[in-house]
Amino acid sequence: MPKTKKNLVKREIEDLNRPDTQTYKAIILQSNRELALVTSAFEQADTDNKQLELNFKTLSEDQTDVTSHLQRTIADKTAEIQKVRTIVKELEKQRIQDSEDCKAKITEAKYEYKIMCEELISTSKMLESKLNALDQFNTIRKDLLNKFEIQAAQLKLQTNKNKEEVYITEKKFVLEKHNLKNNLNTNIKSLSDELQGASEIRIASVTQQFVRKNGVLQREYNRLITENKRLETENVNFKDTNKLLKLQMEIVMDEKKNAVAKLHTRLQLIDQLLKSYESMREKHKEYTALKIEKIKLNEEKNYLTSITEQLNQKIKVIQENLHANRGSRNILSTQIEYLNIEYKRISKILFSCSIMIKQFLQNKSKKITAGKHIEFIKLIYSALSNKEEQKTELPLLKTILSLSTMYSKGDLGLVPKPVHLMLSSKQHKEVITSSSFENMVDEKEKKL
Repeated sequence: MPKTKKNLVKREIEDLNRPDTQTYKAIILQSNRELALVTSAFEQADTDNKQLELNFKTLSEDQTDVTSHLQRTIADKTAEIQKVRTIVKELEKQRIQDSEDCKAKITEAKYEYKIMCEELISTSKMLESKLNALDQFNTIRKDLLNKFEIQAAQLKLQTNKNKEEVYITEKKFVLEKHNLKNNLNTNIKSLSDELQGASEIRIASVTQQFVRKNGVLQREYNRLITENKRLETENVNFKDTNKLLKLQMEIVMDEKKNAVAKLHTRLQLIDQLLKSYESMREKHKEYTALKIEKIKLNEEKNYLTSITEQLNQKIKVIQENLHANRGSRNILSTQIEYLNIEYKRISKILFSCSIMIKQFLQNKSKKITAGKHIEFIKLIYSALSNKEEQKTELPLLKTILSLSTMYSKGDLGLVPKPVHLMLSSKQHKEVITSSSFENMVDEKEKKL
């Protein structure tokens, strides 16, 4: 009876151990599969992390290169813009100064030109009046000269006539006198005797008549002499007036020469003013060209500012991409840390369960009751439940992508936290999927 009882107990224990061992083996195989999946996921995450780190490196290098290049170009363009602004300011000041000088010169030139025009108009009017007076004087002089020549010719004719008349009268007088003398002599001789008394009376009357005629002729001669003297005095007066008119003509010609010289100098001054006006026009054209160049430079500046704004937008996009990469990297790093912790926790659970199962299997020689078997299952369950309670929770995306985790406070605001690159450890990891659980436990013990 006792032997049969012992055999029954052994059979019960074996019957109890067979399904439990099978379930435990199934649990261990399932945990090994999960562990293999976890390790493969961990390795995949590690490779993804490496790839992301490489991408992050390239992106950071590209970002540094792009930012440095953009900063250099922006600095160069700002320096060029500053130089252009200074040049434009200087040119604007010079243009304002030159325009003021030009306006002052133009006003002064206009004032001088106005005064000169007024003086020239007054001098031209005066010269015109003088020329008109000279023309009138010349006409009067010509008329007087013509009259004087006519009068001189008339006087010459009159003098010639007077001389001829005087000569004729003298000749007549002499002839008559000679004839009368001859007649008288003949008459006296013939009638001397007869008509001595009558002859004396006749001689007295004839002499008286002759004296009368001689008085008339003498008066006519005196009149002609006085007329000749008067004409000579008029001729002298005409000569004096001609000399005065010649002197006045010379004075007027000198004044005309002076006026012509003044007009020549004024014309030279007008030419100089025209040349200065042309130079001012050329300067004005240069200023307009500079103004156009300034407008072009302003357009180029606006274009460069638009390019800088576009580059700033690109930098913002790159920063946003960098922020997104940093966030994804933080997410991956947290997931990897979580998987590492879970891997360690599961490995500890499996190791503790394997030790418990090994100890339980080593106690096969002893009697194992159903109560002990149930206690053993409870013990494993309590260990698993305790380990399940110790399970770490995966942090939320809000906490992973929060400012406190990704950025730290700097002197000038928020600064990205330094990224520590994770180097891959060259450890050969094996995934055990065989059913020999004892070999696995031995290997774990050897490792520990």
